[in-house]
Amino acid sequence: PSEAGRPDMLFVPKEFAKKVMPYIGFRKPRISRLGTPLWNSIKKKAKENIIAFAKELLAMYAKRELIERLPHAPQLDFERSLADSFAHEETPDQAKAVSDVFGDMETARPMDRIILADVGFGKTEVAIRAAFRAVLNNRQTVLLCPTTILADQHFETFKERFSNVPVSIERLSRLETSARQKNIIQNAADFSSC
Repeated sequence: PSEAGRPDMLFVPKEFAKKVMPYIGFRKPRISRLGTPLWNSIKKKAKENIIAFAKELLAMYAKRELIERLPHAPQLDFERSLADSFAHEETPDQAKAVSDVFGDMETARPMDRIILADVGFGKTEVAIRAAFRAVLNNRQTVLLCPTTILADQHFETFKERFSNVPVSIERLSRLETSARQKNIIQNAADFSSC
């Protein structure tokens, strides 16, 4: 309640009413009264943080605009052979995603693309084909996974898909022994110095 005994009121346009909902999180946020010095200080700090973050993003993207790399040239016969070994029917969206990724890889500009889809809609196959093109261009590829279970699944899928290709595939996770992790990292470093 306010000093006059009335609660603070925040008016929200009717079309945004569905966006107002109770806060659910790990910690209960500290709530301050609207219009108080503390509230104004919090707003000012948030605005400063947003501006600093925007400047950081702008600087990062400006640097990325100047970076060039060697394009990844198509190797159509090899790529078609891998695509033909895909056990499922390729969807139009999947084909477009592969085409878009390949288009990005053929330029000198580093790729900045995210592939989004529900589970089971072929994102891994898009990654496999992109990784294969990178390998055919004598580049290393790393697939990052948020869990060891997913890393293990992708490792098995990549091993299966590349079973007829002379490609070294390794899984680096916390489940590997320390000696195995060092060996994998050393082998990757040795390859990149070639």
